[in-house]
Amino acid sequence: MKVFVQLAYGLGGATSQKRWQDDVILGMDEEQVYGCHRAASDAVTITCSEDQPENPFQKLLRHSVCSVLGFDFVHAWRNRAGILNADVVWTQTESQGLAVLLLLRLLHPRHPPKVIGQAVWLIDRWKRQPLPRRILFGFLLKRLDVLTVHSARNMAAGSELFPGLRIEQIRPGIRADEMGPARVRTEHGQQRMRDCLNSVASAKQHVRLTHDLLGLQNTMPALPDNPRVIIGIATSGRAPILKALLADIGRQTVRPSEIVVCYRNPDDINGISDDLVPGTQLVLLQGSRGLPAQRNVILDHSEDADIVLFLDDDFFPQLDYIKTIIDVFSKDARVLGITGNVLADGAQGPGYPVEYAADQLARAVPDPDSGITDVFNTYGCNMAFRLDAIRRAGLRFDERLPLYAWYEDIDFSRRFLPYGRIVRADAATGVHLGSKSGKTSGVRLGYSQIANPIYMARKGTYPWDHALKSAGRHTLINIVRSFRPESWIDRRGRRSGNWKAWRDLFSGRLDPERIRSI
Repeated sequence: MKVFVQLAYGLGGATSQKRWQDDVILGMDEEQVYGCHRAASDAVTITCSEDQPENPFQKLLRHSVCSVLGFDFVHAWRNRAGILNADVVWTQTESQGLAVLLLLRLLHPRHPPKVIGQAVWLIDRWKRQPLPRRILFGFLLKRLDVLTVHSARNMAAGSELFPGLRIEQIRPGIRADEMGPARVRTEHGQQRMRDCLNSVASAKQHVRLTHDLLGLQNTMPALPDNPRVIIGIATSGRAPILKALLADIGRQTVRPSEIVVCYRNPDDINGISDDLVPGTQLVLLQGSRGLPAQRNVILDHSEDADIVLFLDDDFFPQLDYIKTIIDVFSKDARVLGITGNVLADGAQGPGYPVEYAADQLARAVPDPDSGITDVFNTYGCNMAFRLDAIRRAGLRFDERLPLYAWYEDIDFSRRFLPYGRIVRADAATGVHLGSKSGKTSGVRLGYSQIANPIYMARKGTYPWDHALKSAGRHTLINIVRSFRPESWIDRRGRRSGNWKAWRDLFSGRLDPERIRSI
């Protein structure tokens, strides 16, 4: 469960911790505000908002917007990535809660997080607020999932002001029992602080509310002791590299139950045979052209498996890669998707030969402290998913993202977020050759760089601000570098494709599938 805590500016995660350590926050006896860090566990990840450094103009802008709206929207906007990537957002006061609610109203994410807002001053000051603010606040609070208050009196008053809104009393406090000299005189008082009026109790109450809101009774069941893993490889025009990859997979410390290769043309599997992976079943399936279509063929063949591991035909995993992902899935039933740690990525340059991957993997030193990190999406060259979660959600790769299918990995993996966690396993390492053979034309790829993120934003799997930023960034890069293009990239073709896509966007004809006719 991913929790994002939106704190006031000046009390962000790193800032608050540093000021607490320096003992410059008067009256603060907790490392984080309200002791929210105490809610963290193996099943609950806590991430706090961070304070962006401000110059005088930026500070003036933030305070000006705050004075008009009555809450700190600019600070929430700067932390929007963490807010949108969370299962639930906890907020410090109304200033943060209302800002988060406005952000969600404006961005309309397909899978918005639940929001637990805390009332500190709003109920007492409601009647003194100007009418426009009361209208705005009332509109935003309709989107709030739970409003928490500290006293029974505020709970009663809040119920009158906001009928229909769920309100819960959560008693605040500090861990007095952890202080040096005792500050309470009776055993009864000490016990009350340990059991009720302290930050640990408050954090646990927030966790219980969050579980209630998210309906975590729907957590996937534990995997069997020896789960069946299928490796799925969609290939096109890279038979020699595929042959080397299959031979390499045959040396995994935990063998897959099956390796399913989906190809388009017979030449794609020249020299491919069962001898490359002795003891493992190799299945060769012919499918339509295009990465999503080929991966859907693999999904259709994976009915009896527990885990599907999609590898690009030029991604070489470390020998214990399969063992590592099984361990991660087994430790937390909320983990539904895993992407690995790419040690070297040839997609960012001219590409690497097969020998380079073997050399890099041989040099890699395992880190016993490697953990997992929640991520925005999985990386398509190496990503594993629980098949029971795919079946339960009815997920398929979107074949309206044709051919090379720019961002299909983002589109697919982010649709898991309402149901569980998507993580990067740092111990699952590998090398992506980034081979330039088998790629689509520069013009088609350039068109997809604009059309695909816009299409995904429209259907709700990619935030609009990310989509526009991505389209703009790639357009600018292609324009600038087309004057002195890299030898391995068709920059002028991509620039032309970008132009065609922008023209179609403004004429209302933008469609990812138009690349089939370009």
